Amino acid sequence: MTNDCIGLPIYHEFICKYGEFVVLDSHGRIFHKTKEHFDLRTLQPCVAVISPTEALVALRNGNKNGGAVKAAVTFDAGQTWTPIPDLPIENPDSCLALLTTDDGTLLLVGNPKEGRGTLNLWKSRMDDLQNWSLCTALENESGCEFSYPTLIKDSAGRVHLIYTWKRKSICHRVLSPELWNAKQVKDAEQSGGKEK
Repeated sequence: MTNDCIGLPIYHEFICKYGEFVVLDSHGRIFHKTKEHFDLRTLQPCVAVISPTEALVALRNGNKNGGAVKAAVTFDAGQTWTPIPDLPIENPDSCLALLTTDDGTLLLVGNPKEGRGTLNLWKSRMDDLQNWSLCTALENESGCEFSYPTLIKDSAGRVHLIYTWKRKSICHRVLSPELWNAKQVKDAEQSGGKEK
């Protein structure tokens, strides 16, 4: 963001579900607010910042039976958002996490269509949003729940993942770049998406 402002993805879940993007000024006051328009229920937006003016938002598909991940882009620092074609990842009505690495790789963490017993890591690039590669299954245990992921990049560029672990505790992991490099993705696909 520019002009000492910060962008904050929020959502409403009263009467209808939809995401919004709020821009706060340096005093914490609302400077601008934009509704993310989709033709169905979406919530819990997560944003990957590409540049000071460009970003991607991915939203949980709030339909009872889930569906594809909804997405939009901005090229004016969140003043306007333009929906783009659904991402080719099925979402079982569960939360997602999205982040841009220092080399421009987009990382998405979420549950696959099979449910919350698996937590996957996918990767793509901003110029190829219709192609996402499964890097690995970060968790995979039938009858358990791994949910509500959050991705954070620290000042050294390390990627941290925090999520609900079996509905018993909170898990924190530092993700190694090897998880999303080309060789690891190939190995993950050959082993059914399980971490090596």
